[in-house]
Amino acid sequence: QIEFSKTIQGLSEESGTEVTPAAIWQAFQDSYLPAEARYELVAHEMATSRGVTRIDATLKVDGAERRVSGEGNGPIAAFVHALQSDLGMLIEVLDYSEHSVSAGADAKAVAYVEARGPDGIRWGVGIDESIVAASLKSLLSAANLLENVSEG
Repeated sequence: QIEFSKTIQGLSEESGTEVTPAAIWQAFQDSYLPAEARYELVAHEMATSRGVTRIDATLKVDGAERRVSGEGNGPIAAFVHALQSDLGMLIEVLDYSEHSVSAGADAKAVAYVEARGPDGIRWGVGIDESIVAASLKSLLSAANLLENVSEG
């Protein structure tokens, strides 16, 4: 909330008026759920055996598909390992939370991850019907924002 409130404060100062809910949602999507980003989740498979989770994922990295694989004590740890080992990404998860966006059989899940990279700390957001996919997307959202910190 603190990170995003700075964005809304900037919008309010630019317009000089109250920011509408539609403008807030658009700013949220632009910040955390862009239509095109450097890192995007295409597909993933996960298996757990004897307390070890393995993730095999296909990502779009700068528009080209890349396969990554990793292992850890859960889906997020395995995905972080995959990003570190196969993409050389320096990223560490500091905090994670999730909840349902709606009710019913077709409910969507939203996941939030606070991640640290070499140049700072950012939150990422992922939304999907699958909580695992939402979690992986949230980590990529943070990775995209961390790259913007180092470029900005």
